[in-house]
Amino acid sequence: MVDSSIIMQTYLLVSQNQNFIKKQIALFKEKIHLSPFNLHVFSPNPSIGIEEVRKLRSILTKKPFGGGDRLIIINDIEKATIEAANALLKVLEEPPRQTFLILTTSNLAKILSTVISRCQVIVDNTPSKNELDKEMTETLALLKQILNSKPGERILLSQKICKSKEETAKMLDLMIKLLRYLLYQEENKLKLSRGQIANLISKTVAAKNYLEKNVNYKATLDILFLGFPKL
Repeated sequence: MVDSSIIMQTYLLVSQNQNFIKKQIALFKEKIHLSPFNLHVFSPNPSIGIEEVRKLRSILTKKPFGGGDRLIIINDIEKATIEAANALLKVLEEPPRQTFLILTTSNLAKILSTVISRCQVIVDNTPSKNELDKEMTETLALLKQILNSKPGERILLSQKICKSKEETAKMLDLMIKLLRYLLYQEENKLKLSRGQIANLISKTVAAKNYLEKNVNYKATLDILFLGFPKL
């Protein structure tokens, strides 16, 4: 929930429930001095492209009407093109005074980690799953081991845990499932930021795609493990 005592300038609301998102936006509007003339909403049609970001930046070159605050809402930010998302980074990092931005999404895993890191992320955690199943728990232990290992140890791990393309595919699916679960938790068991977890998801999904294109499974796993950060 938006903290009433600390008003940030950039927020990312994460929920599949539109009522949750509407409620959070309504609560935020109560905390600022906003007139209808200073509310700007961008929605995908069918995506959010570079032209929408240019329109946004044009709006930001002008002062808010009447001297109040300005609120920019960008719905379904996961549908932004890569070009548009990258063009938005500077705005998110240094928004003008009296300007607030709220991005919304139903799928945090599809958002660039560089976008996530520039926002105060508010996640709708209800309903949430409290317990990991046996396979997910084992995958979590493996992931912790990888992240705490040196490069040479990671290579040995990749050679040890998967003996076939099929085993590798199953392990990658479990890892993606686990990381997406952790992404929505307020405090995750890896002690990583949401931006870092989103980056791990991107790397793991890319590895799965390489595997499906018949890239050697051993090389795919080696590269993936070596690309993970060190805890």
